[in-house]
Amino acid sequence: KAQMWGPTIVGFGSYAYTYDSGHTGKMCAIGFSPRSTNLVLYSGVDPADPLLKALGMRRAGGAPRRCSRAAAASQT
Repeated sequence: KAQMWGPTIVGFGSYAYTYDSGHTGKMCAIGFSPRSTNLVLYSGVDPADPLLKALGMRRAGGAPRRCSRAAAASQT
């Protein structure tokens, strides 16, 4: 079931995380946030995973991945 994670992220599932600093939190297992110029995807997928290349990812840094065109993602 989809749920909102903050004001802009639509997410599915959840997972708990703990940083080396001890900070803990909870985040959606996979989610998206439509922005004016990009579709931002949030997931635990390894940035080197070929799936991200196949989806047409244009920028990948940290947790969110940005897809510049939805058409690029739907062509694969």
